[in-house]
Amino acid sequence: MLISTTRYINKKTNEFAISFANAFCSYYCARSKKTIEQLVSEARKKGENTVALFSSGINSECSYLEIFFISVFICEWNWKKEFLRIMNFKICDNAKMEIDILNGKDSLIFEKLFGLDSFYGGEAILFAENGKLTIMNDETIILELGYEVILDEKQCGINS
Repeated sequence: MLISTTRYINKKTNEFAISFANAFCSYYCARSKKTIEQLVSEARKKGENTVALFSSGINSECSYLEIFFISVFICEWNWKKEFLRIMNFKICDNAKMEIDILNGKDSLIFEKLFGLDSFYGGEAILFAENGKLTIMNDETIILELGYEVILDEKQCGINS
């Protein structure tokens, strides 16, 4: 999975995207002036089948992070219909891991969104259920986040 951000994001979102990329042993690509097409092209060069774009937002209740996903194919790309709204997170500094086991009733959603179909063989367990994602390595929690999966049927791009 190639990880980047939308344009004009705050420092907290950018730092989370970089930490998330490090934790997932994924490639982080600084957005700067790159178009979506350029990010997709970079993902193809790296052999990635998913681009994750981290964004930030605020509503009357709270501020949040969102992660939008793009499926990358040889000759085309598509926005995935689901995206994640991250309400809170905790990530272990300098943690790197690859997923081995997916567990929990929402784990298949993350397998699809993160493009993990060819990812197995690592040492970490991803557990996703009831709005909470936990990734553990042995007894160490690498990543915890509160999430909401949002289905957007008209998802054809964002303020990217």
